[in-house]
Amino acid sequence: MAASVRCFLRSGKNAVSALSRRGFHKSSPAAVQMMVRDALNQAMDEELERDERVFLLGEEVAQYDGAYKVSRGLWKKYGDKRIIDTPITERLTLMLPLSQPPSQAGLRPICEFMTFNFSMQAIDQIINSAAKTYYMSAGFQSVPIVFRGPNGASAGVAAQHSHAEDAKGLLKSAIRDDNPGTHVSLVSHSRYVSHCLDAAVVLAKEGIECEVINLRTIRPLDVECIETSVMKTNHLVTVEGGWPQFGVGAEICARIMEGPAFNYLDAPATRVTGVDIPMPYAKILEDNSLPQIKDIIFSVKKTLNAEPHHHDPPLLLLRPFVIIIILLFIHLIPLFSLPSLLPLLLLPLLLCSLLSLLLHLCLFLLFLLHCYLYRIHFFLLYCHLITFFLILLLLLLLLLLFFFVVIVVVVIVVVIIIVVVIILLLFFFLLLIFFFNILFLHSHGVEGVKSSARAALQAQLCPQSGLQEVVLPDVPGEEWDGQRQHGPALQQRLGLVL
Repeated sequence: MAASVRCFLRSGKNAVSALSRRGFHKSSPAAVQMMVRDALNQAMDEELERDERVFLLGEEVAQYDGAYKVSRGLWKKYGDKRIIDTPITERLTLMLPLSQPPSQAGLRPICEFMTFNFSMQAIDQIINSAAKTYYMSAGFQSVPIVFRGPNGASAGVAAQHSHAEDAKGLLKSAIRDDNPGTHVSLVSHSRYVSHCLDAAVVLAKEGIECEVINLRTIRPLDVECIETSVMKTNHLVTVEGGWPQFGVGAEICARIMEGPAFNYLDAPATRVTGVDIPMPYAKILEDNSLPQIKDIIFSVKKTLNAEPHHHDPPLLLLRPFVIIIILLFIHLIPLFSLPSLLPLLLLPLLLCSLLSLLLHLCLFLLFLLHCYLYRIHFFLLYCHLITFFLILLLLLLLLLLFFFVVIVVVVIVVVIIIVVVIILLLFFFLLLIFFFNILFLHSHGVEGVKSSARAALQAQLCPQSGLQEVVLPDVPGEEWDGQRQHGPALQQRLGLVL
């Protein structure tokens, strides 16, 4: 009886919490702490104890406790009849339960492979006998046989021992964390679950919370668990050590695309897989052909659009400052290089600033939408905000400068106009005075000037000399009366006047 499993692993834990959704009859309803190997051992132990028809056979599963210690303690507990060692040949391991009546007589064998890669030696028994007997007998002859074994990349075992997992595994419990992530769903199985956990620890330090789903069954695939996680995080990254074509990650992506969770995705699902080559032997080549923790981190950031490039510095973060520098050069260099054309340059500069402000405002709104859709870090958002307000401040300063220059220019022009008007008025009045003087002389002649001079002289001399009357001759050569001469000084003054 297989249990439907749902797994949520919290990053940074060495052990995982198991909580069964539909357990076996001896499963504890409370959460327990166990490793994957211990969970497999406990599942087989409980099934061996529950059903006498269940027995285990495989390479080194008895006295050696299994190549990876999954069957530890079972041989001591159940003995040679139910824990059976087989020769180091996978074909014989499969032929024993299929050629003899155990599986066809109601028994339930568990065939354990040291590694699933060598199960290909018994592929005929698996495909043509075990898998098809029940169907070909129309349900009369059941073959309740379980194939179990490890697989995936291991250090230095080369191409024959390192393939991707192809078969399903059965476990007692589902593993679930009480505090799952919220940003991205990491779906993996086998060895790469630990890689996902290590990557989640690193990403958690950068503010990215990951929900790691540890698949315990490949077929049946717990699609409900994956869909629930994707609906919550809105992002999906699958991790597997197999080849990219036709893998588990491709099937998961197809299921998500066909199901209701597809509408919840904010970004395309990303697959992290091995390289499409046979497994190399050299350590450096092996590491480069298999997914590493850095590859998982890069894929998560790429899905969340939280980092522009894998190795390059975040040049995108410098974009606002580059925009500011360019705008400063555009606006300030002409101002200092051509000060005489300042009023003429300010208006196009203001228009340029206004257009740049509107353009950056549109880009900023698009960036806000981008932040909402892809949930990236807010540092870039702050950079855009700073850029926007700096451009706005620059525009305001240019407006103030423009109005100041306009006001100064207007004042200078008004003052110049007033001065010019005053100068013109003075010149006009001077011309007017000169014109009237010429007109006066022309109209009165010399006699009029003499009469005016006599009157002025009489008014000046009478109070000083006590004379009642000063008679000036009409003709310059006329002689004066001796009694009315008052000395040479008067004659000299009169001569000067006349």
